[in-house]
Amino acid sequence: MTTHVLNVKLTHGLKVSSMAVPSDCDFMDFKVAAQKVTGVPVEDQKILFRGKPMNDGDALFAIGVRDGSKLMLIESEARRRAKVPVHQLMPAMSPADAATLKKVHEVQASADKLEKELVQVESDVAKTGTIDAESKKQLRRIQEMLERELLKLDSLSGEGIRDQRRAQVQRINALCERTEALLS
Repeated sequence: MTTHVLNVKLTHGLKVSSMAVPSDCDFMDFKVAAQKVTGVPVEDQKILFRGKPMNDGDALFAIGVRDGSKLMLIESEARRRAKVPVHQLMPAMSPADAATLKKVHEVQASADKLEKELVQVESDVAKTGTIDAESKKQLRRIQEMLERELLKLDSLSGEGIRDQRRAQVQRINALCERTEALLS
């Protein structure tokens, strides 16, 4: 087989990056390349393709990754927790904006938990190849909880938190799309 270059999209959080990788590389090689793009160390990465976690030894082309395919990088929970909270990096803000930012962070924590549940359901579905009634029930609950978090964000306003709020809205919308895709 002739090795050619695959142009793929890598989603990491809210950022989408284009990457060119050899078609014969495996996911460990891909993680090394992803580290250069995202800054996330290889050991803290989980790569998902079509919602399923990939093994380091799996070859991209053999799994079905083609030109234009979309892959998702998820950081380990320990790395995400170790990051400095956004509010510590920002200049002083009004007490009202600080209180609103705290609510955005609460929504973010809830979304983190729901994402973890969604990844578990995606993993279970990947193993069995089907979605059973219990998984559908869990997906509907996750979807409902995500929609509640969107409503919470919708009620928040403030000049100093607009970007953080928008980022969470986009993230939760993406999680809703993943949930809906599994339910359909």
